Amino acid sequence: MKLKLLPFLLLPFAAAAQQPGELIDKIIAVVGDEIMLYSELEATALQASEGKGLSNDDKCGLMENLLLRKLIVHQAELDSVVVTPSEIEGEIEARLVQFTGMFGSVEEFETYYGKSIAEWKDEFRDDIRDELLYEKERQQLFSKEKVTPADVVSFFEEIPADSLPLIPQKIEYSQIMLKPQVRESEKERTRKFLDSLRTDLINGKTLLTLQARKWSEDPGSNSKGGCYPLQRRGAFVPEYEAQVYNTQEGQYSPVFETSFGYHFVKVVEKRGDYYESCHILMSPKISSQDLTDSKTKLDSLVARLNAGTMTFEAAALKNSTDEDSKNQEGRVINPTTGGTEFEAADLDVNTFFLLDKLESGEISEPILVDNADGTQSYTVFRLNARKPAHIANMKDDYLMFQTFATNEASAAAMEKWVQKALRDTYIRIDPDYATCNYQYPWPVNQP
Repeated sequence: MKLKLLPFLLLPFAAAAQQPGELIDKIIAVVGDEIMLYSELEATALQASEGKGLSNDDKCGLMENLLLRKLIVHQAELDSVVVTPSEIEGEIEARLVQFTGMFGSVEEFETYYGKSIAEWKDEFRDDIRDELLYEKERQQLFSKEKVTPADVVSFFEEIPADSLPLIPQKIEYSQIMLKPQVRESEKERTRKFLDSLRTDLINGKTLLTLQARKWSEDPGSNSKGGCYPLQRRGAFVPEYEAQVYNTQEGQYSPVFETSFGYHFVKVVEKRGDYYESCHILMSPKISSQDLTDSKTKLDSLVARLNAGTMTFEAAALKNSTDEDSKNQEGRVINPTTGGTEFEAADLDVNTFFLLDKLESGEISEPILVDNADGTQSYTVFRLNARKPAHIANMKDDYLMFQTFATNEASAAAMEKWVQKALRDTYIRIDPDYATCNYQYPWPVNQP
């Protein structure tokens, strides 16, 4: 089993209180021009164990992963791999969006980490640079391996028959969705109601917190009086943020529309690229008659499809309101793989059981489905193909074995490179870590 390189430390941990006589930090390894600190290993172990701590054996495995990373980063420096300041800043900003999303707000992140955003960026910048160097050098060293069809066959033949994996059932399907359009009269009713509510708030006749809890359809803020704590620009849809930055602090924006419905927003605070705001969201409602009309239209389409007077692909392109599948002539793409095959676990229960009743090429009756945005629509499904569960074989699963063979070739290339790099690179490891059972011959006893 080859050692797997783990991701760089993604999330900084808040520093624990130091105990009397406790080691603060020290250098525990040197790899070329790169150093590894005791605190680096401990932080990685804390993250890997989700704060619970690791056994000595597990910590030794993390130690070797970090050593391998240092070795690759050192080689990247020797190979003059370039990481630009804009790449570093772009990655920092992406991580910041991720972290503040996890914590819920900038303030909560700063409280947890004990530093301001600016201080965190300064501290994290070198780590991000090393990570980008590592990724670029790793691609350059180990991602060029190619395998021939003969290599794939040899790889497959070396697998014992009783070790071949069971491939679960896979299906491919298409759909035509008809989501009723909201009537203009309903849109106007919603706009007028929100505008009246906004006027009452401006005139002090009621409180935003009360009205948000009563009327707002935003589940992320209605229980909090419609308010979000300090957020970074880019966290919400552009239309929302345009209103925030066009409205003065303490003031209310006009009623505006987004893909979620109609809103108005109160700007609490603006601080550069960060802002705090409150809002009320309401979406116009689709009537039961609108849904009935959609079903009637789909019934007519299904009759034409079954009569052969129109193809499913043409019907989807012309009629479906789901843009993703419509642009694929009705074929539904698996967002996890980017392909058209789905396993049972990839589908919601209702869709799976509906498709499980169909034969290949069969078209369902119009089905009322619940959409992710809380609305409903009628949808027609067609089962395009069903591959039964089977023991992996070259005929049906060549691409899978090709991937496995390529990964093995890359691992062999890495093994060869590491063995040579260990001979050519100055390495020193603290004697405290000499008892680890490393995969590679690290010079742990070297002074």
